[in-house]
Amino acid sequence: MAFVPVVLGFAERFVRASLGVRDRIGSSWEIPTRLIAMRHAFLLRFILGSTLFALGCDLPPRPILTPTKPVSATSDDDLLSELDKPPSLRIDPNWETWDVYYVGGKPVGYNHVTSTLYDVDARVEHTVDNVLFVSQGHSRIIQRLQQTSNEGLDGRFLGFDASLQVGPVVTDFRGEITERPNGQPELTLTTQRGMERKSKRLDWRNGYRGLVAIEQTLRDEPMTKRGEIRQFPMLFPGHYVVVNAKLTCSGPTVVPMLSGQTEELIEIGYQIEFPEGGVVQSTIWTEENGRIVRTFAPAINLVSYRTNSKVAKMLPQSVDHSVVLPVNGTIEEP
Repeated sequence: MAFVPVVLGFAERFVRASLGVRDRIGSSWEIPTRLIAMRHAFLLRFILGSTLFALGCDLPPRPILTPTKPVSATSDDDLLSELDKPPSLRIDPNWETWDVYYVGGKPVGYNHVTSTLYDVDARVEHTVDNVLFVSQGHSRIIQRLQQTSNEGLDGRFLGFDASLQVGPVVTDFRGEITERPNGQPELTLTTQRGMERKSKRLDWRNGYRGLVAIEQTLRDEPMTKRGEIRQFPMLFPGHYVVVNAKLTCSGPTVVPMLSGQTEELIEIGYQIEFPEGGVVQSTIWTEENGRIVRTFAPAINLVSYRTNSKVAKMLPQSVDHSVVLPVNGTIEEP
């Protein structure tokens, strides 16, 4: 569940591509919260779960998290100093996860994350493979986002490569951490689709977290106490912008799982604040050790469950149903 990182820029691109929409959007277009959440969910299995639909079980409404003040150059010196330090993760760098996605009680895709230590290069490589079966007209196509990111042994983000495939259309992304003349790091982002190539630079700090930050932080230091709050800036998967992530622990609760049984898990509210404004909310359920086992993105009713490779790949392909994602607003040149 590397995701939960797992819902905004990605959702926008993902949905536009699935609809065959060009980059030109009408003035009445509004990026709905549900799209933002979806993007999140995709990487992040990140992401959020609740099997309300498949099992017929419901959970009480979750409270809205309090917006937090984005990190900026006007923050206090201590906070800025912390952002210049690598995360210093203590978890085993070698791990693997599989998650299956559900919408409306039907399996529609899966997420596979692997983390591998390379001693020779003194780095840890994370690979994320996100697959969703969707409807495009009368066809059923696969939308796939594959990402590979690298971090130093101290948790410092080094860069990433990604490829988004929507039917026959492929868009490639690359992010590299470089150093400015004044010694400050920056993130250079490159996007290429066909012959079109675009680049931009973003301010960066060594303490900013990478694409699997949510899974990492909960594995590294589980949140189990009600009222516990954790927040940090991270690179958001799919959209590749620096966002402010906030986790708020609600304590233990009983929730239904993919097996049909209920389990007592730790519920954590997950909130993403985007630099241009806007907040995306979702929910994560973990075991006591911080292992994410379920997520829920309410904006698009997307649920994910931690499972194994056989179940994750078999369920979505065993149904003749494709997910139809809701879109608000009007779109020019469909």
